[in-house]
Amino acid sequence: MELISIVFFPITFYPPMPNYTPNVNIVPMKDIIILMRSQPISIVIKNVAGNIILFIPLGFFVPIIYRNMNRFIYTLLLGLCISVFIEIAQFTINYLTKYPNHTSDVNDVILNIIGLILGFMIQRGIRKVSFMADYINNGANKIE
Repeated sequence: MELISIVFFPITFYPPMPNYTPNVNIVPMKDIIILMRSQPISIVIKNVAGNIILFIPLGFFVPIIYRNMNRFIYTLLLGLCISVFIEIAQFTINYLTKYPNHTSDVNDVILNIIGLILGFMIQRGIRKVSFMADYINNGANKIE
């Protein structure tokens, strides 16, 4: 539920702006560079880190919960579809309300995928360490 509120809300219901067209950025890094030039570093970090952190749990838990999604490519495709869906939904909300709530941005998709990859790598790292611990413990039991 928190994810939905972060991504889609606040949807403002101010009077529509008749000539408004939703903002879409398809140029990688463009909005991040503009943000870096015009905003304090704390806002830049919040924007970038927020998009990354948002998808870490997806990359971490999807392969654990869904055994058939255990391969990286499946998790990546699912994350890509979800991230693109979010951007399309944000665009649609802006278009229907005729008011700027969010900018649909390719950087959000890129940062979401980076978060997904980090989550997947953390999950794999934990599995490897766990496997090695089991191997060491089982080997030690055989010696005794």
